[in-house]
Amino acid sequence: RRLPALESLYLSHNPLGDDGLAALVAPPPTAGALPPPKGGLKKLKVLNLAWTQVSDAGCAALGAALVSGALPALEDLYLQGMASAAAKAAVQVALAKSRRK
Repeated sequence: RRLPALESLYLSHNPLGDDGLAALVAPPPTAGALPPPKGGLKKLKVLNLAWTQVSDAGCAALGAALVSGALPALEDLYLQGMASAAAKAAVQVALAKSRRK
């Protein structure tokens, strides 16, 4: 999140799980904590999460981040080998909605 110019992020075949994904796309604010870095991943076009340990819960967090506009430039999203088919489909729907904004 400290690399606002980042356009591609390939995390496939890594032990990234739900907590890591949530921290990447939309860290929850905590009382007394510093705000998240400005910029975030506004220029990210490609996100590869294939064959990670992200579950349906992580997909829900990713979908919410997409709908909220956290990844406005995202074009390509790879989700093979993780979570359920329904969760991945919901993320793809959220991505499509984010593109229409």
